[in-house]
Amino acid sequence: MAQGAARGIDERPFTLGGIEFVPSWLRPSRRGSLTLLKAERMVEPYRELLRPFPSANLVELGISQGGSVALLAKLAEPHRMLAVDISDEPVQALLDTLADHGLDRTVSARFGVDQADKETLSAIVDEEFGGEPLDVVIDDASHLYGPTVASFEVLFPRLRPGGLYVIEDWTWQDLFLNNVMDAFERGEARPSEAMQRNIDGAIAGEREPEVPCSFIGIEALMVRARSGDVISAVTVDEDWIRITRGPAPLDPATFTLRGAYRDRFRVLGHTVPPAGQPAAH
Repeated sequence: MAQGAARGIDERPFTLGGIEFVPSWLRPSRRGSLTLLKAERMVEPYRELLRPFPSANLVELGISQGGSVALLAKLAEPHRMLAVDISDEPVQALLDTLADHGLDRTVSARFGVDQADKETLSAIVDEEFGGEPLDVVIDDASHLYGPTVASFEVLFPRLRPGGLYVIEDWTWQDLFLNNVMDAFERGEARPSEAMQRNIDGAIAGEREPEVPCSFIGIEALMVRARSGDVISAVTVDEDWIRITRGPAPLDPATFTLRGAYRDRFRVLGHTVPPAGQPAAH
């Protein structure tokens, strides 16, 4: 949960359910005192987000220092929660804190799991939840288009109808690029040679521009515009894209985001190819 990325983080620690949370970028977590990449102001929005899903089956992508895992566990009081992270090194402070508060009975943290590894992620989710549908997924992992879509295609079909998929920090690439380019235009900074080659190549059409994570929100809107069967609602603010699962049966083995809409007017341009076959069955 890195909502402090664009606005800075309030460094004041706070306590919830007997666990201290310390908003910080650099401080390592300690047993009972976990580092959180977000400010206290986000606690109430998360409480409201989770309120419609009591005793939820919950997945979080991205562990970092572990503060978000413990915070969600306290706020959601989940039936079962799985958190995964690409780092191979376990966050021992998180594991100890979960055990100290009895949360290890319902919360499982898995390390060395790449959100883009669809086969591994599928196997872990099926193992942890035994085929039960998910209620909420919160993606706070790579914040990159490709990996984010990969895990969306694994987990979104596993949500129950009415379930919620949340993608955090979806604007970071756009904000970063805008800030950098503004600084270049004002003469306050100069691009490196490699960056200048990339800029020149993109302008000349010699290379495809990188697809930002924000395109997922546009694609989700395209799916919703087609019908409410696959995606019944999409809401967007500066922190989250919230995507609500529709009633259509979806096969996790074949579902693709691009297969759920048609970009016949080329709204998305050449960066996102036209869709394949419909994903809803």
